[in-house]
Amino acid sequence: GKPPPAPEPGLLNVVTVSPQYGDYTSPVEAINSITNANAENRYLLVVGPGVYEVSTALTMKEWVTIQGAGQESTLITGAISSESADETSAIVKGQNNAAITDLRIENRGGNVFSIAIFNSAASPRIERVTAEAFGADQYATGILNEIESSPVMTNVTASGSGGSITQIYGVYNVSGSSPTMVNVNANAS
Repeated sequence: GKPPPAPEPGLLNVVTVSPQYGDYTSPVEAINSITNANAENRYLLVVGPGVYEVSTALTMKEWVTIQGAGQESTLITGAISSESADETSAIVKGQNNAAITDLRIENRGGNVFSIAIFNSAASPRIERVTAEAFGADQYATGILNEIESSPVMTNVTASGSGGSITQIYGVYNVSGSSPTMVNVNANAS
């Protein structure tokens, strides 16, 4: 004769990305859906196993952690490239008070610049991430930090590569940037 118990609440502030059963199929759409994150209302964006092709930069948001299923399982990739060393040539754009973990980022380039992760006056936490840039006409950079960016990078592989590229970098720091790097493998070839 008693009414059924109220349903248990689900996980709050968790947004999922998956090719089939997530809240979203695109990590860019998923991050753009988060509009109320703050220090008291943090979010976790879980990107499940799969290959996610993006055509615009995945711009991190403050108080949001982006977590993949592992560097061998979750790949965010694209050919985002322009004539500017900014987010128009990057797969991921960093933010303060944000984190990205447990995935691989790959920029196949196509124009002058190819950047996997671009931080401008931003200091995100980057953990267990592989960031690769190649396929640009002149510049390929795994992680570019500018304008006093100081990300904390732990267990990261960052690489730039290309045949006729003028300048290639694993991690490139300019304009007062000084990341904290622990167990970082930075390659340029």
